[in-house]
Amino acid sequence: MVSHAKAWHRGKLWGELTEGEGNIVAARAGVIAHEIIRTGRSAETGQTDDHSLLRDVLAAEPRLRGVIVTRDSTVSALAELRQHGVRAARFSHRSGPGTNFAGSASFADLLGMKKVLADAGMHAELWTDCKALPGIAAELRHFPFPIVIDHMGGFDYEAGTGDEGFHVLLSLLEAGHVWVKLCAYRNTLHAPSIDLAKPFHDQMLAANAAQLVWGSDWPHLNVKPAPDTARLLHTFKEWTPEALVPAILVDNPERLYN
Repeated sequence: MVSHAKAWHRGKLWGELTEGEGNIVAARAGVIAHEIIRTGRSAETGQTDDHSLLRDVLAAEPRLRGVIVTRDSTVSALAELRQHGVRAARFSHRSGPGTNFAGSASFADLLGMKKVLADAGMHAELWTDCKALPGIAAELRHFPFPIVIDHMGGFDYEAGTGDEGFHVLLSLLEAGHVWVKLCAYRNTLHAPSIDLAKPFHDQMLAANAAQLVWGSDWPHLNVKPAPDTARLLHTFKEWTPEALVPAILVDNPERLYN
């Protein structure tokens, strides 16, 4: 499974993880097969991170896999990072003003890096939503490496599963053009119950369970109070047929993150 932890520049958050909080979360939630550590351009200065923190983290714990934020790079630089455990780069293409954070790499950056990422053996993670997806769906069908859609495509629980953007996501998933990271709670923060996400979860399982991974989104930045990560995993298991649980938690991420 994917813990989706972040390691921000200057070690601000990693300091908490090295004190053992990450291991506590892992123990409570179960065995974590792969954890994603993100680092990249500083949101405060805009300067590019040299990924030294990420290298230290990955060297200290071989089971971890890294995802970087970069707007441009070379095949040799990415290939070298891959040897240290980095497997992907993350990009943002969200609808609405101010939703793409300072320092984010854009979808245009992803298009520009398509060949470099492919040659380096990387995949891409894309933070987007069902309002923005229809506008880029045609391009997502032609990537030579996996595209992982974060947060279940930012579905709108009020719009329901009949929403056009959600159907675009399902069609991309069903055809094998994208992977999806299951993380239901992020889309129901203002809903009366997380159970409103279950129909979306069910349709993704039916579309293509072989290209789904589960993510806790720990440490739940900007969410107060933070959800119980172990409870989120329990909810996933309650919603998912028993035969698919090991595939989504272990087999699929092993294929994706190698």
